[in-house]
Amino acid sequence: MNPTDALLDPSLTAVFVDDSGTQAGVIPREVLMPDYLLLAAVILPAGPKYLALERQMAQWKTDASNEIGAAVKELHTVEIVNPRSRSVWRDISQETRRLFLKRAYDLLQEYSLGFPFMGIGKEQYDELLAKVQELARPFPDVRRWSRQKYGLEVVFCKSLAGHLPPRFGRLVIVWDEDSSRSNELWQIFKPDVPVWSSGVVYLPSESCAGLQLADLTAYTFNRMFHIRNKELEGDELGPIDAIIRSYWKRMTDLKIDLLSDSS
Repeated sequence: MNPTDALLDPSLTAVFVDDSGTQAGVIPREVLMPDYLLLAAVILPAGPKYLALERQMAQWKTDASNEIGAAVKELHTVEIVNPRSRSVWRDISQETRRLFLKRAYDLLQEYSLGFPFMGIGKEQYDELLAKVQELARPFPDVRRWSRQKYGLEVVFCKSLAGHLPPRFGRLVIVWDEDSSRSNELWQIFKPDVPVWSSGVVYLPSESCAGLQLADLTAYTFNRMFHIRNKELEGDELGPIDAIIRSYWKRMTDLKIDLLSDSS
């Protein structure tokens, strides 16, 4: 069975993972939390329900393309919220972008079974690295951000298998094939762990509705840092941030903090 067929197997539960975070200095503080790396996933049913989601996401892309007069190849949340100069959304009104973002959230709300997440900031990473060095343990000779990212990815995957409720059964864990992560994630579980293929499956996000909803999920978790700061300062939220805030509240009961739940 190939990965695409696995997503159509109703005996499995699909977990689609994406990251959100950018090194300090690369992205403005007012857009996302700087130097904070977060991994978030959306748990979706495999089988006929997932096939129905794929059809609805295809319709979302068709409708978006017709509305804006350019090909929308996938749901990429940051382009809708904060389109850059080369984005097909760059000249589209805020109201149109808000409506399509709301439609994407409606799909997320209709199909999602849970939202596992895990994050680590620079300060936490530095503390962990210091402990590792005290123990004279080897550490990869790569940039801090890459080590921070790879370490979190491994812990995230291990925690998924060990700490999700048994009701989810056997998992198929899916990541974007374009992401630059180690092949070690390809097969990291022992045979007795209830994970399909004993590791991570890589698929192109452009043709995978689950990965596009994972992008929406991860962006929402990270964007909420910015939204909370605005609320603490008494600033009024714009229409798009208001949509994100309202759906964040609806996601509350399905959030699964893997760091808190993995003790």
